[in-house]
Amino acid sequence: MTKTEAGNTVIYKPGGGLRIMLTISFALLLIFLANAVAGSIWLASRSLYGDAAVFLVMFGLGAVLIMLNAIFLFAASHVEVRMEPEKCVMTLPNWRGPTPLFPYTQMQIPYKDIAAVETRGEIYHYFMLPVAVHASSFVRKDGKRYMLGYMRESSEDHAVPYREIADELARRAGVGVNYRGVVAGGARARAIMNDEPDWETATLDEAKIAELRSKETVFMKTAAVLFIAFVVVGLAFQIIKLTGAV
Repeated sequence: MTKTEAGNTVIYKPGGGLRIMLTISFALLLIFLANAVAGSIWLASRSLYGDAAVFLVMFGLGAVLIMLNAIFLFAASHVEVRMEPEKCVMTLPNWRGPTPLFPYTQMQIPYKDIAAVETRGEIYHYFMLPVAVHASSFVRKDGKRYMLGYMRESSEDHAVPYREIADELARRAGVGVNYRGVVAGGARARAIMNDEPDWETATLDEAKIAELRSKETVFMKTAAVLFIAFVVVGLAFQIIKLTGAV
């Protein structure tokens, strides 16, 4: 995260480290996809249809991963929140649950027009495994709600600090931050199609929250290992097949 202060103006944007990480993973996935396409064509031309089908499956999985990577890389390059003396100028995505989709919107909101700043936890499921995120929003005096953004509950690193932004926005607007508890967000794909849960959704009990967060810790570590293994093993498989090592 990059935070720049100049007088009474504060600018928040994703840090360079996040962009570098996402750029490297994007490049690796691009190489992976190129090899998968070339390998599938080459193998099919030699009547090795089974191996060609495996390459096509790897291409499909890689295409999904690179699309998600590109979405978050674009967000890391374009999201910005500028707190000026009398207003907040924001460039934010069209949040669909915790996914930063298009179109991006630049808005200016005078602090005097803010009625409330509200935050809550949301727990989404990826293939039945939970991921907890912290959601921050503000409500204008005309009743319209705007999402500031999402970040993982368990991490401040490599992210726009939406908790801090919500606190600063509330301070400048002269309102408190209202924490609305933790709600179930459902499946990630459902959130992309139907948006996040309504802000009047009933909250989860503490025992359920603790259980889901415990599962999330294991899931995130496992997902990171599986992603690296998928790319490395996939590339190794492609190289072996194409060079005739086996």
